[in-house]
Amino acid sequence: MFRRMLVLAALLAVPSMLSAQERGQRGGRGGMMGGPNPIEIVIGKAADLKLNADQTTRLEALNKTLVAKNQPILEELTKMRESGNMDREVMMAKAGELRANNDEARGKLKDILNAEQLAAAEKAIDEAAPGRRGRGG
Repeated sequence: MFRRMLVLAALLAVPSMLSAQERGQRGGRGGMMGGPNPIEIVIGKAADLKLNADQTTRLEALNKTLVAKNQPILEELTKMRESGNMDREVMMAKAGELRANNDEARGKLKDILNAEQLAAAEKAIDEAAPGRRGRGG
């Protein structure tokens, strides 16, 4: 009985997680499925990080690439939710793809930011996603 309740609770939470992820990819802070967009967080901290024009341009290009990679996944998750097809394994796999894309983009920050900026950017990203400390690869 407990297991059924747990599964039901997880399935009921998925639509709100998907909404949060969609907001995260559009510039919001949400994103429980794959975490918030780390590049948008860094761009949002441009003044604090004292980014120069070249860094800003490179970050915007990286962000555009990340959003383009994640958008089809988010759309597929939305279609699943809207159709009532809430296959947990598929949804978890898609969430893993989102996290991998975000982690890959996050890893590219070291090629754009100096050491001080990178440390501050990593801290800002970690604060925006308290359950996901550090990047996976």
